[in-house]
Amino acid sequence: MNISRLLKKVVMAIFAFTVTANYGFSENLISAYYKLGTVQFDIPTSVQKVKSALENSNFKVIGEYEPGNNPNLYVVAFTRKDLQDIVLQKKDRGLMAGVLKVGFYKTGNGTEISFVNPIYLFNAYLMED
Repeated sequence: MNISRLLKKVVMAIFAFTVTANYGFSENLISAYYKLGTVQFDIPTSVQKVKSALENSNFKVIGEYEPGNNPNLYVVAFTRKDLQDIVLQKKDRGLMAGVLKVGFYKTGNGTEISFVNPIYLFNAYLMED
C-alpha cells in the first residue's frame, strides 16, 4: 500500500470523527483501532512520512514513543484545533478524546500502520453520565 493512500484513510477517519461528534453515537460495538495497511518502509521512514502528512494537514504532533521501549513498535500522538474545540465542550474528561494516535508495528513485510478509532474515543470520553 502506498503512503498517500494510507494517509487519505487517516484524513477520512478524522473527517468521520468530526461529523460523528455533531450527530451522536451508535449503540453498536466499535473497534478501538483500524488497521490502515502495511507499507514497504521501515518504522523511521514510515513515521516521518506520516508526521509530514499530518503536519501538512494542519495537525500538530504532540508526542511520540516506543511502547515498552520495543524498537518494533512506535506511536505518534497528534491533535488539531477543531478537534480540541469539540472535545472541550465536555468538561472533566473530554480532552482525552482529542488526542489521536497512529501506531507502527514492524513486520516481516514492512511496517503495519494502525489508527485509533476516534468514534471509539468519543464513545469512551464524551458520553453523557
